[in-house]
Amino acid sequence: MNLSQKQFKNCHILVNVDYNEIIDCNWFDKSLWQAQNKITGSAPGRGSTLFFTAESENFALRHYLRGGYAAKLSRDKYIFTGLSNTRAFAELQLTYKLYAQNLPVPEPIAARVVKSRVWYTQDIINRKILDSTTLYQYIIENPDDHEVWTKVGKTIAKFHLAGLNHGDLNMRNILVTSSKVYLIDFDKSSLEANETQKQNNLARLKRSIDKELGNSNSFTNLLTGYHQHMDIK
Repeated sequence: MNLSQKQFKNCHILVNVDYNEIIDCNWFDKSLWQAQNKITGSAPGRGSTLFFTAESENFALRHYLRGGYAAKLSRDKYIFTGLSNTRAFAELQLTYKLYAQNLPVPEPIAARVVKSRVWYTQDIINRKILDSTTLYQYIIENPDDHEVWTKVGKTIAKFHLAGLNHGDLNMRNILVTSSKVYLIDFDKSSLEANETQKQNNLARLKRSIDKELGNSNSFTNLLTGYHQHMDIK
């Protein structure tokens, strides 16, 4: 697998070469999939993620939305300073690097940047992780599964050993299936994390757990799995 870049007027696409022949700018417009009745659901969160089917496969499409004070100026427009600086392209490239290391992330498919004078909007498509649920929803439905916290801790350790500094590690950016734990949403993430950044990742996740569950024992179990895997690296 590799990534290639395509341009259609003011639309720029970075795409997994396995999908180079079929993906164009229209793939990122939800109206295309709505018209074909191919939208299968959505996920909560600021990023506005939709799930759709195409070519007999399942995908997740996320349109980048701004938060905080910046959202008052524009909900989804960013100042363009070059394609290499766009968050969508950066996230796809980072996800590709993690996927190439066989880490549990969704397969990266494509990213789109649409320019308009000094502004741009952006979207990203990944393969949908089937039969998965967020860690938050999983715990709500399986409150007595204490083992999952150890699995989550071990998974985060794998990413930290690979150098990941996750931009927003929280309960909704961790997916659970019957066999594996995944990390998703690598916007504003980076590699070559230092120890302080790794600890900040864990502290951010703890705040998320405390906010959603108010259960400190869960985080203790998570840390047990985390340090177990770090110790056997």
